This record gives sequence, structure tokens and C-alpha cells, in this order.
Amino acid sequence: NKYSDSTKKEARPLNPSSPTLIYPNNNEPCLEAISLNDSQSQIAFNWNQSDNTDNYTLIITNLSTNDTQEIPVSFPPYTATLSKAEPFAWRVRANGETGSTPAESDRWKFYLSGDAQTNYAPFPAELLTPQASSTVSANNDGEITLSWSATDVDSDIATYTLFMDTDDAST
Repeated sequence: NKYSDSTKKEARPLNPSSPTLIYPNNNEPCLEAISLNDSQSQIAFNWNQSDNTDNYTLIITNLSTNDTQEIPVSFPPYTATLSKAEPFAWRVRANGETGSTPAESDRWKFYLSGDAQTNYAPFPAELLTPQASSTVSANNDGEITLSWSATDVDSDIATYTLFMDTDDAST
């Protein structure tokens, strides 16, 4: 026998590629939802299927409450029921064969419109620096640099209100 068992290599599973998000659009109001009642709508999430993928996990976060849903999905699209007049973020995780490394899409934000909505609240700002719950010191001029990222589907943010706390960020 020219080949022994020690020369056989077990094939490693191929890692899935990252899904590409299609709808709902990033940083825009979602107007193509089906109204179910005064407080909820159904929305069809859609993305391009990725290579080497057995199934997906649709991850939806309500940006007002930080509640996150992780929904197993066989293939796109997937219709979810969400609260109206709320900002959301979503992404998709592609899951491959056992032993492969999952791949995630970009993270997109959208505002699920309510009935007769003419103005939309901005998405909650995302803190960039300093990191939450970190301790900072002023520079030689007695200054602290703060930075955040904020987006708004209407592009009409008028002001920001900054809250600071010297203890434990509880206020």
C-alpha cells in the first residue's frame, strides 16, 4: 500500500462569505412595510445569499431600547414584525458547515415609519471616544475630547445634548 492513513488529510469546511444587505436601506426610512395595527408593521428583510452557507441568523436591534432579536433563517427574504416609529439596526450572519467560521454582513440602520410620519427622530448617537465606563483625564489645557457619530434620515439634526457623569455613568 503506497498510502498510509497518516497521509490522509481531513478536508476542512469552507468558511461562508459575507452576505450583502439589500433591504431595508441603510440610513433611510423604511416605507415599504405592511401595517398590521397601530403599533406594528411587517417588513421583508432581504440580502444576497453567500457562498458556503447552510443557514443565516438575522440580527435586528431596536436602537431605542437596545433589544436584540437573533432569528434563524434558511434563506432570504425573511419577514419580521416590528414596532412602528422606531429606529433599528440589522445585520446578517452566514453560518456554514460545522467547523467553519461564520461571516457577518455590514450593519445597516433604518427607521420603521409610523402612520403619516413627516419627520423622523435621529438615530441614537454612537459614542466613539472615550469608551463607555472609561476613566479620562484632561489634557494640559484642561480639556477632554469627546466624539460621537450620529445620523438622521431627514438630515435635520439641530442640536445635541451631552450628558456626563463623574461616578459610574448611571446618570
